[in-house]
Amino acid sequence: MAQTAEGVPAAVEALSSALAGLPTNLSGTNLTLLSSLLSDLADTLTPLLPTLAAAQRETLLTNATFLAAQLDQLGEVTSQIPLSDVEGASPADLQAMVLMGTTRYDVFTFWAPDIWGITWLFGVAALLKAAVVILVNRMAVRRATLKASRNTGVDDAEASRAAIMKPAKAALGHLLNLVVSIIAIILQLVGWRLFVIPGTAIRMNDFRCQMAAIKALLVGYGADLLFGDLRPEIFLHHFMTFILLFVGQLAAFQTKSPKFFRFAQWILLQATLEQSTYAAMVAYHLSNYLRKVVPAAFALAWLGLMWNDIASVSWGRAWIGVCTSFVTLLLILQVKFCDDIFPLTA
Repeated sequence: MAQTAEGVPAAVEALSSALAGLPTNLSGTNLTLLSSLLSDLADTLTPLLPTLAAAQRETLLTNATFLAAQLDQLGEVTSQIPLSDVEGASPADLQAMVLMGTTRYDVFTFWAPDIWGITWLFGVAALLKAAVVILVNRMAVRRATLKASRNTGVDDAEASRAAIMKPAKAALGHLLNLVVSIIAIILQLVGWRLFVIPGTAIRMNDFRCQMAAIKALLVGYGADLLFGDLRPEIFLHHFMTFILLFVGQLAAFQTKSPKFFRFAQWILLQATLEQSTYAAMVAYHLSNYLRKVVPAAFALAWLGLMWNDIASVSWGRAWIGVCTSFVTLLLILQVKFCDDIFPLTA
C-alpha cells in the first residue's frame, strides 16, 4: 500500500523528463516550464509521502474491514439455505434468496411476514371458540328447547341454540375487551414518557409498548365485529378507529414526528379506561352465573377460613362438613336441576 504513494513523485519526475525530451515544435506549450513545474511538484510531494501512505493504508483497511463484514453477513445468510437449493440455483435465484434473507421490512411492506401477530389472532379466536362451545353445550340447548316447547309448543333446537348463543357471544366479547383494555392501559403506563413528549425524551421501548397496546385494542374491536350486534354505529366506530390508528402509524413512520405518539397515547385512553363498562356488561350477561356461583364460592372460601377457629370442637367439625357438602349440593341442584333453563338463557 505504501509503494503506491511513494511512487507518485517518481511518476511525476518521469513525466517531467519525458516532456523535457520532446521536440519543441510538436506543441505550442512551453514544455520547459511545464517540466520545471512538474519537478517542483515532485519535490513538494516528497515530504508528504508518509502521511499519504498512512491515509491510503487506513482507507484500504477500512474498505477491507467493510467488505469482510459484508462477506460474513452474506455467509451467514447463505449458510441458512439448504445446500441442494444453492447448488442447483441460478445467479438470479441466489440473489432472490439473499434478498429475502436480508430484507428489512417497514410499515409499507404489506407482504412482510407477521408471524406473531397472526399467531396471536389465531390463539384468541381459538379461545373464544372453545369458550362458546363450553357455554352453549348440548345440555343448555336441550333445556332451552324444553322450556320453549312448554311455552309455545314448538320443539326447535336450532332456535334455542341461537337464543343462548347471543348472550354467550356478547359476554365473551365484553370479557375480551375487558382483558385487552387492562393489558393496553398497563402497556401505556409502562411507556408513560409518551404522555409528556416533548418534555421527556422518547425511548424505543415506549414506542414498542404503544404499538402493542394498539394491536391489543384492535383485537378486541375485531371480536366485537365478530360476536357483537352488527349495528351500523358500532361498525362505523370500529372501522373509523382502525383507519385512524392505521393512517396515524403510517404518518408517524414517514414524518418521524414524536407528536403522533403523544396524540395516540392520549386518544387511546378513550378505549383503555373503559374497564368498568366492560365489567358491567360481562356481569349483566352472566348475571345468573354470578348470582349463584359467586355467593357459593364466597361461602365455601369462608368455611375454609373458619376451619382454624372451630375445628377443635366436634360440633365445629360437623358444621364444616355438613355445610361444605350441602352448599355444594345446593349449587349443583340449583344450576343443573332446579332451573327451567341454563342460566345463559335468562
